[in-house]
Amino acid sequence: MLLDGQPVPTDVTNWVESVDYHELSVSRTNLTDGAVTNRLVRFIVQSERGDPENGLIRWTPYPLINSTAAEFAVPACTSSRRLPTPSACRSR
Repeated sequence: MLLDGQPVPTDVTNWVESVDYHELSVSRTNLTDGAVTNRLVRFIVQSERGDPENGLIRWTPYPLINSTAAEFAVPACTSSRRLPTPSACRSR
């Protein structure tokens, strides 16, 4: 097993705490038929301080804004003249 190109032991838990992009490469051999299976896992340890050079910036969601159902209703466009109207208007 290789972590960022360096061998790491497979019989213990390996902790990755450095903020950065990492690659974990695992290879196994089936003892019955000799088939080799490889797996590459890429991951990023996220930065708590928001340093984009060494990981992903922590994203804080935008605050919720209370809205009413009327704000999402399709407007009724009333016009006595035949003018171009937005397609979102419903006809009467």
